[in-house]
Amino acid sequence: MEKISKYISRKFGKGFTFLIVPNSGAGVKSILIPISLALVIIAIVVFNIYIYFGYTTQIWTIFHLRQVQHRVEVKNHQLLGEQSAVKPTLKKSYQMVDELNDFKKKRIRIDTSWKSIQQKGG
Repeated sequence: MEKISKYISRKFGKGFTFLIVPNSGAGVKSILIPISLALVIIAIVVFNIYIYFGYTTQIWTIFHLRQVQHRVEVKNHQLLGEQSAVKPTLKKSYQMVDELNDFKKKRIRIDTSWKSIQQKGG
């Protein structure tokens, strides 16, 4: 840090001098701005630029997330519509599964009865 401060003080001396030239015939005036004040001004400008780009990036991200949310809501609405259309068919399928399970149990009973009858008759 000391090397940097020595380099800056060697390079710029006491600071920066701004010359003010008035419109009238009065003499030229100069204002001496110290290095520390110039660095503070530069830091403030850099910070403002950083905040500006960070803010615009944040706004873009929020806009993008809102678009994604809208697409998800549209897809959700579409899927709910399809679900209501499929629900009666699904209930019918469950009823058919129950009936098939009943038929399977009856078939097993009939098969066991048939085997026992064959063993007795044979």
